Amino acid sequence: MDSLLDMLNPISKANVGEEEALKNYLGQPQPVEIAPVLPNVISEVEDRSRTAPLPPEKPKSLPSNKNIIKNKLLKQYSPEAVAGIMGSIAVETGNSFRYDQKQKGGGPGRGLFQMEGKMLEAYREYLKNTDSVNSLNSQIDFVSSALLDNSLYDIGAGHRKKLKEAFESGDVEKITTEFSKRFLRPGKPHLKRRLREAQKIKKELK
Repeated sequence: MDSLLDMLNPISKANVGEEEALKNYLGQPQPVEIAPVLPNVISEVEDRSRTAPLPPEKPKSLPSNKNIIKNKLLKQYSPEAVAGIMGSIAVETGNSFRYDQKQKGGGPGRGLFQMEGKMLEAYREYLKNTDSVNSLNSQIDFVSSALLDNSLYDIGAGHRKKLKEAFESGDVEKITTEFSKRFLRPGKPHLKRRLREAQKIKKELK
C-alpha cells in the first residue's frame, strides 16, 4: 500500500514514470554554448595594414660629376677625344672630377685641369669677361675655347695644330698624350695613368 505521503503527492509514481518516459521520448534539451566575444583584433590589424602609408620613395640619385663632364664633352667631341680629355681630368683631380679640386700638398693647381700660372690667370679673366662664375661648365667651356684659338690662352699655333691632328685621328692614346703634352703641360705627366684612365672611360662610352 502506498504511503500517505505518496497519496498526498500530486505526481504519483506512475506519473513520475510517465514524465520520465516523455522526457526520454522528446530528448533532453541540450545546453546552448555561447562563444565568448573576443575583440576584433585580427580585423583591426588587417585594417591597419590596408590603410598603412607606403614607405617613402628613395630619392633619385643625381648625376655624378664624371657623367656631367662626359655628357657635356660628348656634345663637342668624338668619344675618343672625350676619353683622352677625361683621362687627364681623372689624374689631375684624383678621380674626384670636382671643379673645386685643389692641388694636393698645397700647390697652386686648381680645378678639373689643375690650372695654374698663366692658364689660371687666363681662366679668371675669362670668367670676368663672360660674367660667369667658377663652375664645372665654365672650366670646360674655357678649355674648349682655348683649344680653338689663342684669344683666351695662347698655347702656340704649332701646339694647336698638333692637337687638332690628334683629335681628328680617333686614336685615344695619341689624343691623351698630345692633350697632356701640348695643353696641360704638367710638371709630372704620369702618362701611363692618364692612358689607363682614358682607356677605361673609352670602354664606358661604348
